[in-house]
Order: sequence, then structure tokens, then C-alpha cells
Amino acid sequence: MKRQNWPKKGGLPNLPSVWHSLVNQGKGKVIVVPKTTTVSIIMSAQKAISHHDPSLADESNARLFNRRPMLVQVSGDFSDEVLNSVYTLNPVPPDMVEMFRRFSASEFIASAFVAAFVDAYNTSDGMGYFGNADKFQALRSRLKQAAVKSFDLCQCWSALCEAMGVGVVESKHLSRVMVLYKVSRPLAYTALGKLIGSSAGYVTIAQYWHDQRKLAERGAEYAAARGQDEVELAVVEPVKEASLGAMVKLDVPAISENSLRHQLREAGYRHLFAALRIERDDRPGWGALPEMVEALFVNGGNIVKGASAPSSSHTLAAKIRTAYRLVDLFSGTTKAFWLGTGKLTGLRCWLVCRENAAALPLDDPLMQVSAFDMLDGVTETRRATERGEGQMIQSFETVVPGAKIYAEFDLDRYTHPLTLGAFQAALDTYLADRPELGGQSARGYGFVDGVVKQSLPEGESLKAQYETSLAEGYEELRSGLIDGTLTTGAEVF
Repeated sequence: MKRQNWPKKGGLPNLPSVWHSLVNQGKGKVIVVPKTTTVSIIMSAQKAISHHDPSLADESNARLFNRRPMLVQVSGDFSDEVLNSVYTLNPVPPDMVEMFRRFSASEFIASAFVAAFVDAYNTSDGMGYFGNADKFQALRSRLKQAAVKSFDLCQCWSALCEAMGVGVVESKHLSRVMVLYKVSRPLAYTALGKLIGSSAGYVTIAQYWHDQRKLAERGAEYAAARGQDEVELAVVEPVKEASLGAMVKLDVPAISENSLRHQLREAGYRHLFAALRIERDDRPGWGALPEMVEALFVNGGNIVKGASAPSSSHTLAAKIRTAYRLVDLFSGTTKAFWLGTGKLTGLRCWLVCRENAAALPLDDPLMQVSAFDMLDGVTETRRATERGEGQMIQSFETVVPGAKIYAEFDLDRYTHPLTLGAFQAALDTYLADRPELGGQSARGYGFVDGVVKQSLPEGESLKAQYETSLAEGYEELRSGLIDGTLTTGAEVF
């Protein structure tokens, strides 16, 4: 490879405009001060985006869209009358009074919500829908999913009914359910957060509360037949809880930065391999490259268990990063040592929506729309054989077409011009080659259109320099990948 041609002593390198040049007029000195560079793009979903959150999975086939907790200011009209009604319509067993006195209003509302659901569907003399432990276990997991995807208690009740496969409630339960729907938004949001974080605990409270309610409602004869004492329920004094303009923690639908970073890294290695005429085989390690070399460019690679780093690992890492600017950008590992921090030092990704509006340097109508209103539920069925084998039904959430994602990339202030060119090449390749985001692209999900909002200064010139360096170092770079030395002369893979 040709070395970078710097000017002779006394001259100033032909640096890109991502560097500041300051002149000390008094002494005639030139001081070059680098700065961090930020590039931003906006992507519009052309097809629904599927991006599941594995932490919210349960034993069902339902999958929720990825979410991220954040504090959001929510305004709403607080009503003493509504809160008093919630407590009045939900009297508690005497041995639970002290516990509920310590509970906040939102914790009481969360408990009353689950208890009302169990009471509504555990009918027929106590042997109804929740007649066995498996149903309560299912309620625990479905409750968390229903709360995560909801922004008020009405929506949560509907989602829970659908997940549990139950219908409308009997008339005698309507007053308890309807008063929960009237709870102010901030209190409802906070109660949903309690259900997400402690679904098992609230189901346990509901189980006990339901059993004690039956003893109270069915009288002494029913209690005696079961060897228990009759119970008299008591109304707990409401706990006042401020809600106007409250800051509440919400699990807001979000695109993970890791998903976008993976797409950009993959675009970069597609560009590199095309320039070096390396055919990638669908079977890892069976193509022109050793499997671990391919892994370095695809996902960063892994250190082999038990491998010892050589004493010259820092020198070898510097040689690899100088030869392969894509590695300098994203970093990674050889079989025995890490290659250091990549020059892509920051990546931020936001769904353009009302919840993220304060963080976005945009003027877009979607900033008035809630992220929750951009979600859609999808149910798909896998076709069975003629004998009915292999059929599977799965449900999952998506972000609807038309949604937008705003992303920013930070490049270290000391990034070499050729590494900046590698970034530009990766970004151009990603945006030009049917860009996708999230998962299930083989089934038609995740395709986006992207445009650059804030470009890399002199990006096209830097990209041209990078591609020239690949052409000039073609033989050495190509053979270094194929033999696993990465031009170092040592076996690093």
C-alpha cells in the first residue's frame, strides 16, 4: 500500500474540513485542532418494521416491538372523585389494609386492575377461567405484555382480554372496570409501569384478594364449609398523589442502535469485498475467507477461548487498522486480542414521534404523533401440509409504514481521512442498496428509504481517496484477508 503523502517540513497537510486550522498571528504559527464530526440521516419506513424485544417474550407466539424506558411528561386532569371511587369500589380484606395504606395511589390502582380482571372472569362458583395455576401463570406473562403495549387502562384491559381469550364482562363488574378507565393519564401510566415491573407480584395480590372477596360476599356458610372465618371487607383511605404535569417512566417503542450499526457495518464490508473481488459464500468459512476473518467484518468477531495475546498485539492492531480502514472504523477482535476502540464513537437512533420530540433537531408532523399510535399488531399463519403438519400461528407488533427514524453518527476527532472515506463508502452503500432495518426482511419487513440530513464534510472526496487506496493496495489487502494475516505477516487468525 502507498503511504499517505504528507507535505515536507514547514507545510500543512491537505486536511479535510473536519479539522479546524487556527493561526496565531503574533508568532505566525499554525495550530491544527480536530473536532468530532456528526453525520445524520432520516429513514422512512416503506414497509412495516419488525424489531422484537427478546426480554418481553413469553411462552406464547406473541412478540412485542422493541422498547426503551424513558421519562415522559404527561398532563391530565386529576379527579379526587374518580380516585375516591376506585378505593370505594375496591374494599380490601382486613389483613391487607395496612399493606394498601403503604401503597401509592398508582400501586393501589394496579392491584385493583388485576383483581377486577380475576373477579370478572373467575366465575361459576369459583371454578371459572382461573380454576387452575396454569391460568394464573399465563395471566402473569400476558399482563406484562398488555401493559407494555398500552398507554391507558382501557387499552390494557382490551389487550389483556384478547391475549387471554376472554370476552365481555358481566354487568355486575362494569362499575369497577369503568372507574379504572376514568383514572387520569399520569396515574394510569404510572400504574401500567407498576404492572410491567412487578406483574407476578400483582397477580399474587389479585389471587389472594379474589379468594378473600368470595369469603366476604358468600357469607358464613360458605366460609364454614371451607374451614375458614367469614371476612368483612374495608375501604382504605385514598392516598393523594400529584398527577398534573407528572413525569412518568414509559417503555416507548424504539429502534436499537445496534440494529443500525450492524446494517452499516455489513454495507461497509460489502463495499470492501466488492473492491477486492472477494466472493462471499453463504456457508461461513467455505468461501475465499477463513471463517473468523469473515466474522471480523460481519459482526466484529470473537476471541477464541484459551487464546493468548502476543506481546506485540498493540503493534499488530495498529498495522491491521492502518491497512483495513473499515476495521479502524468499527473495531473488532482477532482470535486472541481486541483491536481497540473504533472511530465510530457514537450512534444515536430515534423514532420520530411525540415522546422523542425534545431530542430531535427536526420540524416534522410526526413529532405530534405518539409512538404508540405507530404500532400495529400482525398475525401470520404458516401453511400446513395436506395432512395438517407444520402449521404455526404467530403474532407480533410492527411499526407501520410511513414512520420515520432519525439517526446520528459521531466520528472521533482524530479519525484518519481514509477512515472517514470508509465511513462514507459504507453509508452510501447502505442507503443505495435497498436499505433495511430490524428483522424479517425475507418476509417483506423493514425496508426503508434513507436520505442524508447532515453530511460528512468533503465526504465524496474522502470516499474517492479511500477507494483509490483499496485499488493501489489491492493485492496486499486481498491476500492478507485470504491468508488470515491481515497484512501483518503474523497469524492473527
